[in-house]
Amino acid sequence: MNREKFFIEGNIFFEDNNLLIKTPAKIKNFLVISNLIILLINSDDFKDDRNILCYTLEGKLKWQIEEITKLHFRNYYTSIYLNNNDFKAYNLNGIEATIDLNTGMILSKELIK
Repeated sequence: MNREKFFIEGNIFFEDNNLLIKTPAKIKNFLVISNLIILLINSDDFKDDRNILCYTLEGKLKWQIEEITKLHFRNYYTSIYLNNNDFKAYNLNGIEATIDLNTGMILSKELIK
C-alpha cells in the first residue's frame, strides 16, 4: 500500500486529497496494513482509553480496540507499530499488546517498561 497517498490533518484522514474518515478527536498516527487503516487517536482529546480505531479502505469502522485491564485511571495507547508482521500497540503503563487485525482483540500483552 502506498502510504504517500494518505495523510492526516487534525481529526480528518485523507486519501488522494479526498476526505475518507473523520474521527471524534485528533489523529496522532496511522498505519495501513492488509487493506485496513489503523488510527491512533490523541488521548488528550479522546477521553476513552480505547484510542485505537480500525477502518476499511472504504472508510467504514471495523473495530475499536478492546478494553485492557486497567492499572491506573488512564490506560490509553501512545504508539502503534508492526513488529515481525504482528500489529502491536504500546500504552501509557508500559504494556505492549499484540492485537488481532480482524477483531481488535488483544491476543497477548507484556509489561516492557
